[in-house]
Amino acid sequence: MFGVYLKGLDKVENLIFEEKLAEAMNELNVLEKGVQLSEIERLACMILSSQIMIKSRNFDKGLLLAKVAFRKSIELSEYSLVVDSTLSFFDSIHGLNMLEDLSTKEKKEYSRMIIRSQDIVKTIDTMTVKEKKLRMTKLGDYRKILAVTEKKVTEKKVTKATTIPIGHVKGVGQKADILKQAGIKTSKDLAKAKIEQLMELKGIGEATAKKLINNAKEAIRG
Repeated sequence: MFGVYLKGLDKVENLIFEEKLAEAMNELNVLEKGVQLSEIERLACMILSSQIMIKSRNFDKGLLLAKVAFRKSIELSEYSLVVDSTLSFFDSIHGLNMLEDLSTKEKKEYSRMIIRSQDIVKTIDTMTVKEKKLRMTKLGDYRKILAVTEKKVTEKKVTKATTIPIGHVKGVGQKADILKQAGIKTSKDLAKAKIEQLMELKGIGEATAKKLINNAKEAIRG
């Protein structure tokens, strides 16, 4: 596939696939030094360098190259390279065990990156059926991983909401024992309580009931 950009890059790609990484890097260096490269050809070489770093488990260097390559490929509207720099990016952050530590905002952004690349792959004529299938499979795998980590985050929040003791909710203080006797033992219980229900308890008026319920909801949101 990379031979579309520079004669000889297909050989580098095959060497990477065969895990002959030293040979691949040497071949890449020879190509880069032997000819005057266009900006797009340099970009293709950068992506292959990133893939060699990733295969060598030098994920930090691979990630750095992938980020630059992704930005450049977007600027140049070189969509085949958008796909491969996206894959190198995800291979790097997966290797660095960063996928589960992403924020919700990052997960949404990265999901959009994957969807965009999947759409691009369908339109590229220079890729063989095998090349397309390989890329779509990897993109699909990362999309599933993001979905699973998002589910884990949601489940963690729900578990946290269920297990926050009532005494940890702001404003409860000495009323904790009274609430527990009424069956309200966690922030979730308190958040679901009715104002009238709380007003039946000793020392809790309407204003206090409203405040406690709102504080419990804030505790759940974290």
